[in-house]
Amino acid sequence: MIFLAVAMLLARYSHAQDLPVLYVPFDGTTDPALSAAGVGPLSVGEVGFEAGMVGEGALIDEDCRYDVGGAFPVADGTFAAWILPRWAGDEPVGRTLMCIYGPEGEPDGWKRNRWSIVAGGGTIRFFIFPSEGGASREITASIAGWQPGEWHHLAVTWSGVGSATAAEMRLYLDGQPAAEAAGLDLQAGRPGRVLDIGRDSDASPDHAEAVYDEVFLYARPLTADEIRVAVERVRAGGPPRATRRQPPERRVEGWAYPALPYRAHIETVPQERERTDAWFETPLNLSHDLAQLGLPGAPDPGTFHLVDLASAREVACGARGDRLEFAAPGETPADATRRFALYFDAAAYEHVAPLLVAGPDLRPAEAHRATAAPNDYATATYGDAWDFEEGDTEAIDRFGDKPEYFGEVRVEDGVLLARVTQDPYLIWGSMWGPEDRGERRVRIEVEDHNLLEMRVRQSVGSAQ
Repeated sequence: MIFLAVAMLLARYSHAQDLPVLYVPFDGTTDPALSAAGVGPLSVGEVGFEAGMVGEGALIDEDCRYDVGGAFPVADGTFAAWILPRWAGDEPVGRTLMCIYGPEGEPDGWKRNRWSIVAGGGTIRFFIFPSEGGASREITASIAGWQPGEWHHLAVTWSGVGSATAAEMRLYLDGQPAAEAAGLDLQAGRPGRVLDIGRDSDASPDHAEAVYDEVFLYARPLTADEIRVAVERVRAGGPPRATRRQPPERRVEGWAYPALPYRAHIETVPQERERTDAWFETPLNLSHDLAQLGLPGAPDPGTFHLVDLASAREVACGARGDRLEFAAPGETPADATRRFALYFDAAAYEHVAPLLVAGPDLRPAEAHRATAAPNDYATATYGDAWDFEEGDTEAIDRFGDKPEYFGEVRVEDGVLLARVTQDPYLIWGSMWGPEDRGERRVRIEVEDHNLLEMRVRQSVGSAQ
């Protein structure tokens, strides 16, 4: 395991009511850019990033969870996001777009103090369960015309929650009012700590299968005009980039790059044997730390300088999504720890209006700090990754210990498809039978290649 410790001096800021409780721009990271005290990422899978409505967006097909602590706005609030579904609005499958259950440890948390947005079957529903359980209060609007690959803006607001007669719920689609209910008896209380983006808060992996961008949570109900204006402005090109502030030089003894005001320390975990030019990855989860310390912004990859503290020499590095990658030059002895310092600047986010944040002005990365090629086994051994992008099976000639369980194996659109009649286990290696008997035998040294990443989808809801 590799960890980062950030060494920086920043003034704290107070969280004004009109700033979001949570703002996640998904610009190459799932970290919040703006958040209330104590709010931050909790559990995030290997989400992918692609073009969003403003900057980048994240394809939510794995967990994306945030710890909102006691900051979730119960009485009055707004949740909003841009989403690009990979599905049609009239598909019968229900997909949860946002969810937070009742407090952990309480019985029936799924139907007490719960906020959820669910799409499917041609409709989108926003519902809240009261504290005593029973029927939820909900509003519904049609999304039958939604098509895969089209951006839509979603916003829900609530007010007066906790009242027996005056609660209100509103749903907006693409900046326009779509459903509302007023005069509600909605006596809900504080939910749990875990806010799920793009999935139900139960244990089922039913992810939204949609690209998310510009996720906001406010502690007040935004008005219809505020929502409409923000949607129109984003569709017209969005707010301008934030103004880059030139920080004073850091005149600190041992600070290798005075023009770069921030430094993160990286230590590698000792390995069992000696390695040459060992490859390392570490999460760049610094945006949340920057926000909590007073600078709502993002590390600027174009300013990265990585220094080997033992030799005081710069090391080539690069950012891939929300990870820093680098090869530790030379020999790394067995059971040894290598120490590095990452110097960088940060680009700020500026909240200019409700649902509008001016993103950072990132500098282009310099060529000499481009990352080295990933050291995946197939590329290193055969010169071609097991990515199926060429439309063939990448010369894999053996699938499982029981070939008779497999039907046709083919590749379509970069995806390996296999018909399996029974025992559809996913096993890396040999479970029962003899070793690999294919023509091109595979021998993987797990100390060199100890991370398996794959995406799998089955064509049936369950298998026995």
